[in-house]
Amino acid sequence: MLSGIVLMPDKVFTVSLQYRRYSRAFQSPGADALREGSRTQNEQGLFCGGAWQLHQQLRLQGYLDVFRFPWLRFTTSEPVDGKEWLLQLTYLPSRTTELYIRYRQEEKPTDQLMEGWKIPEQGVRKNLRVNLQWMYGKNMEFSSRGEWVRQIQGDQKSEGILFYQEIRYKPLGKPYSFAARWSVFKTGGYDARIYSYEQDMAGSFSLPAYYDAGSRYYFLVRYRLSRGLDLWIRFGSTVYPDPAFTDENGELPAPKQELKGQIRWQF
Repeated sequence: MLSGIVLMPDKVFTVSLQYRRYSRAFQSPGADALREGSRTQNEQGLFCGGAWQLHQQLRLQGYLDVFRFPWLRFTTSEPVDGKEWLLQLTYLPSRTTELYIRYRQEEKPTDQLMEGWKIPEQGVRKNLRVNLQWMYGKNMEFSSRGEWVRQIQGDQKSEGILFYQEIRYKPLGKPYSFAARWSVFKTGGYDARIYSYEQDMAGSFSLPAYYDAGSRYYFLVRYRLSRGLDLWIRFGSTVYPDPAFTDENGELPAPKQELKGQIRWQF
């Protein structure tokens, strides 16, 4: 069952409520409904969200999601519950500039090995993001982001931080476009990893996890060879120069590099 309602008690304020209940026997491979888990099954939850237009250039948004898994999951050996909430303040000083500050916190148990037994232990993940996007002229767009995360699991704590600068160039009337990003990151390990979407070619999806300490860059070029015929080339590389993060042989990990190409013919 999935039911909800959207209310607009005032022209500057909107609130939405949604209740979901997916049994553990429910099977629907194509379903993409609101959920906390990876599939639409074994979950109950109540979602409440709202948006408030404080000013013509200022908007406040947020949500609270309270959920429960009534049966065992991949990461838990007994029924558990959790919650997630988010607040975001968006500032639009002009039609070509957007700045937002977002804080998100998630509380969800996962199994921890204690004296030979797997026991669910409450974990807390805190995330703070500052993001700025602006247009330079009509063809060039810039995006800057700083992100901080803290993962707390029992007595263990780890933190991570990420900064990146991205540029996208798409001239009007030209057969080519270009996108590039440079990122630096440092985290206390995989538990404090930070995800960030990257632009990719048509039909592809790129969401790498940033962890340990290093830098990453990628560039993407698209060229229209003729009407209905497009060419994409994408190259990305992740480098780990920090000597504090070495492998079991005491050596720095080799750079992770990827090169992709695609030709699309539409007819």
